[in-house]
Amino acid sequence: MTSPGEISQWPMLKIVYRTDPGKIAELLPPGITNIDSANVNLTIYKLPVDGEPEYGILMTVDATYEGIP
Repeated sequence: MTSPGEISQWPMLKIVYRTDPGKIAELLPPGITNIDSANVNLTIYKLPVDGEPEYGILMTVDATYEGIP
């Protein structure tokens, strides 16, 4: 049995694609800067929550905060 919130054993689809670095920069709050790779990272998942399927998507971009990726 896995602990609640553990999703490592559940189906996931991970997608990475490159986009325009300027478009990412427009969306980021002050203090967070995009990096040259300009990647968008999508994780689409399905996991059970209280016996029912939970579907979701997590979207991140490659960026740094005070020089830390």
